Amino acid sequence: MFEKEIVVTHDAGLHARPATMIVKIAMQYDSCEVYLIKDKDEANAKSIMSVLGLGISNGTKLVVRAEGANETEVVDRICKLIETDFDKDKNAL
Repeated sequence: MFEKEIVVTHDAGLHARPATMIVKIAMQYDSCEVYLIKDKDEANAKSIMSVLGLGISNGTKLVVRAEGANETEVVDRICKLIETDFDKDKNAL
C-alpha cells in the first residue's frame, strides 16, 4: 500500500471534468486498487460516481491510496494532476 495526502486547490474543486481525469488515470492500472479518501469517506478512484460522491471542494484534504502493482506510480500521477489544478497539458493522461 502506498498513499499521499494532498490538498485540492482548484477553484471549482473536483467537478465532473477533473473527476473524469482521475478515473481515466486510475483505470489504466488494472492490477491496482486506487482510492480517494476524504475525512472518513473512501471512494473507488475507478468510479466516477464514487469520486463525485465525495463532494470535494477547494481546500479539501485528500489521501490518494493505491494497493497493488505500480501503486506508487498511480498515486504520483493522480497527485501531480491535482497539484497542477487538472491542467491536462502538464500531465500525460
